[in-house]
Amino acid sequence: LTLHFGKAPEATPDRPSLLRQARDGLSAAARMPGVRVLILASSGILLFAGMMNVAELLLARELGAGNAGFSLLVATWGLGFVAGSLSGARGRSLRELKSRYLGGLLVFALGLLALAVVPSLAVAFAVFAVIGWGNGLVIVHERLLMQRIVPDALMARAYAAADTVGS
Repeated sequence: LTLHFGKAPEATPDRPSLLRQARDGLSAAARMPGVRVLILASSGILLFAGMMNVAELLLARELGAGNAGFSLLVATWGLGFVAGSLSGARGRSLRELKSRYLGGLLVFALGLLALAVVPSLAVAFAVFAVIGWGNGLVIVHERLLMQRIVPDALMARAYAAADTVGS
């Protein structure tokens, strides 16, 4: 028994290569000032969130949390993230979307700074929830802003550029 998926598509000489299309998408996104800022700021958040994935284990150990305490810290971040994400569900003006995006960046950054001096596991739970909330605000409002400021013809390229740089 075999599965047939059909013939491979024919190459067309007038269609640019995949790498050319990717380069065109990145350059188009880079020429849009608002999109450029969103991509760089959100990529920075993703970088620090990724580092937190390692540091949170070290922090949990430092605060004397066992496996269950560590799991609760991660779950608390997740609950904050869901709350921050859901807060962007309502329609908002462009100005408000920008304010909430910047607010999310600020909350996230201040939360990370607070973790450097957190005195106890109980305080760490609260800080993790706040950081998760800021992270949720950033991600959702980045997407909402992209939908508002990027022309429809460039939407896929802008999202591809944001996801590529973020990765």
